[in-house]
Amino acid sequence: MPASFQISRDLNLVYVKFSDAVTVSDLVSTFKAYTSHPDFDLGQRHVIDLSTITSFEKDVVGAMAFQAIKAELLVNYHSPTMLIYLAPTRLALGIARQLERAWDGVDGIIVRIVSEEVAVRDIIGQPSLRLSALGNKFANNPFVAMSTGLPDFSKRTGLA
Repeated sequence: MPASFQISRDLNLVYVKFSDAVTVSDLVSTFKAYTSHPDFDLGQRHVIDLSTITSFEKDVVGAMAFQAIKAELLVNYHSPTMLIYLAPTRLALGIARQLERAWDGVDGIIVRIVSEEVAVRDIIGQPSLRLSALGNKFANNPFVAMSTGLPDFSKRTGLA
């Protein structure tokens, strides 16, 4: 699967890396695995690395359905959730802008699109952090996508 993530509780951050050909199913599976992870917490900043994507499925309906599911969880938190898209290529920038548009008018979500890792570090206030250091943890610990249903968020989030 062309997606993986690493959570840093110390930095209140989840780093998500998408690569190769990405589908809406990949987005959903990654989000399910993230929200089911024991280190998941509402309010974590999301760094979404799109730097090595080669294509993105054009499933507008599926993407909107995914965003609705994600929004239901993220906007019910007491402080905004920051989504930082690292988009250094033309393709990645187009994908980031598409994902950003899906959040238009949604309270509680702050979106930033940047083209360089240094900008990510500036935004999160970690000038010495290297995303590759977080990403290297993927080699020995790729996530296992769940195959059915969304996790029960209600126990950890107060959603009914």
